[in-house]
Amino acid sequence: MKLKLHHLYILTTSIAMLMYFGLDRSPMPWWYSSMHCIIWTILGMIVLNKQGIKELFTGPVKSIFYLFGVPYIFYWMSTLFAWVINGYIQPNTISRSISLTNQYMLIVIYVIVVAKVFKNELLKYTFQAAVINNIIVIMFAIVRWGIKNFITVGLVPLSEYASSWTLENLNISAFLEVHDITFAFGFFLIYFFLFHDEPNKRKNVIICVVFIYLGLKRIQLAALFVVIGLSVLIKGKSRYGIKFWSVVVTACSLMGALTFIWLIDSNMITELVAVYNINFSGRLRVYYNLSKYFSFGPSYFGHGMAFGRIIASDLVAQNILHFTGHSDLLMNYIDYGFWEFIIWIIFMCYISTKYIIKKYGYNEARIWLLFIIYALITYLTDNTAMYFCFQSSFMIIMHHMFVSNEITKGGKR
Repeated sequence: MKLKLHHLYILTTSIAMLMYFGLDRSPMPWWYSSMHCIIWTILGMIVLNKQGIKELFTGPVKSIFYLFGVPYIFYWMSTLFAWVINGYIQPNTISRSISLTNQYMLIVIYVIVVAKVFKNELLKYTFQAAVINNIIVIMFAIVRWGIKNFITVGLVPLSEYASSWTLENLNISAFLEVHDITFAFGFFLIYFFLFHDEPNKRKNVIICVVFIYLGLKRIQLAALFVVIGLSVLIKGKSRYGIKFWSVVVTACSLMGALTFIWLIDSNMITELVAVYNINFSGRLRVYYNLSKYFSFGPSYFGHGMAFGRIIASDLVAQNILHFTGHSDLLMNYIDYGFWEFIIWIIFMCYISTKYIIKKYGYNEARIWLLFIIYALITYLTDNTAMYFCFQSSFMIIMHHMFVSNEITKGGKR
């Protein structure tokens, strides 16, 4: 069989999606996925002809840049404002801010370029890469722990033993819990279950369910439950129906997110966890220590991009914490402050939805709204905002929806 460009994309992307490698579950270096983005951006530019490069930021890919790239302009405006208001800049903040921006924008540019190269086939190739990636993880787990352990423990992640692992004493269930790719399969499940009508729909849904079950992230299950439940209600066949739900989702997201921040700031979250016996897996300690660096209210203007991550990393280095952040919502609030936090949620939930309605239609706006709900819920207790698989899958599926819309309307592919 002749090796084609999309075969190379599937193979390299499946490897780039790895968070850990080998039988000892060694973490991949932070720059690993960024190198994948750089290489494919360069390769894609070579493959595209001169006209293709000129049209790089036109059509659906232009929308991807608007939806995912524009927020970083606001982030930097807020960061500069915070530095001026506070009268100081935390050491390493500038370099870390540039690094975070580059890391995220590389994903955006990468998706734009490969979308131009593979067009409407990109989603299929990316899903195949994700499947191969998860199979690699399962193979590593079986080789290290054995097929018997995989069947008796790995296939029952809800059992007491499977969920009793610690960082010092991993079991096969922990080995299979790969955050990034597991969360990314949530996007694929929502798409295939609610928006995909091809003959392979059932097969793809089953694949997503199996991998999500093996990875078993509780916040993801909660997010999927909410999204699939709301999908029954968010069905507006007109732009006005979707607009109404975008207002509802915006209001609920603001109330939920701000309440979450207030609970951490007031330490009320500790009392709630004790009353309802919720297992936060060590996150309360993280939230308590980070609460010393912000206040809840309109007078808090943030410390600038990357501040929260730098503080969390310093606390880990001092052995005060065992892991960083674990809440993109909290990190965004610490970094950008009360008002920018509100603007960010309004942009994602309402302004972006309104843009998609005008540019494409209600169906595309519907999946965006459901994806935003899913993403925001995962942002409560995880770091998915910077995950390569999570964010690229989000962008690629949205691009697929936009391109499909243009094909249906008779637009150019």
